[in-house]
Amino acid sequence: LDAVLTPLKEQMIRLQDVTLTAQNASTSLGEAMGKDVEAIGKIAKELSGVATALTSDTRYQGRKGEEILAEKLRQAGLEENVNFFLQRGTDTDRPDAQVCDTENRWLIIDSKVSLTAYIEYMEAKDETVKAEKLAAHVASVRGKIDQLAKKKYPKVFGDEHRERNYLPVTAMFVPYEAPLMEALRAEPSLWQFAAQNNVVLITPLTLLAYLRLVYLAWQHEKEARNQQEIVDTARELLSRTNNFLIAFEEIGAALGKLGDTYET
Repeated sequence: LDAVLTPLKEQMIRLQDVTLTAQNASTSLGEAMGKDVEAIGKIAKELSGVATALTSDTRYQGRKGEEILAEKLRQAGLEENVNFFLQRGTDTDRPDAQVCDTENRWLIIDSKVSLTAYIEYMEAKDETVKAEKLAAHVASVRGKIDQLAKKKYPKVFGDEHRERNYLPVTAMFVPYEAPLMEALRAEPSLWQFAAQNNVVLITPLTLLAYLRLVYLAWQHEKEARNQQEIVDTARELLSRTNNFLIAFEEIGAALGKLGDTYET
């Protein structure tokens, strides 16, 4: 009996485990979505540190932008080295991040910070100087777009990794909302210039929205796998239950024959 019952018991435990896994995944999804508002609140707090970045050198500004990008990727619930990768490439071609979705589509993201002319524009009192500094800020943002476009990351990495489907655009991550919005207000054609050069301008808030879509897609695929595992496990459980009943009937029949033999 133990030999017959043990496989059945193991399969029942397995069914319980995979069901709990699916339930936990669903609960985690709900909790993660609920944290989006909290994440936006954190972004607002981070913006209070813009003054420090503005008054720092360009190398510090660049490092800070990379750190904010990495933090946003982790806050979205994605797994590093699974759903996103940081600083992968060669010495000459090394974007800050690469994100992949469930359809094996890859997006390259590179952080670009342009703050020096912006802070000079904000601090200027004379209107003529203000206009000059704003024009310099717009030119700086345009230069960053052009610099990123010339990298041609999608083609470079697409040729290197044929098994991946790289999107034909590169996302230029601007870690601070205000400087980008001011540049776009002064020069709305920057959007078009970026698009013509296969560059998409994103900020922490727009990045969060994109990453949430990627995260939801991964979670739905994971849940689908869990549900299929439940179905497969349930089928196996039914099969083993049927085998158990057949074996149990054979035991009953054998015991009946044994009784007949004893009576004889």
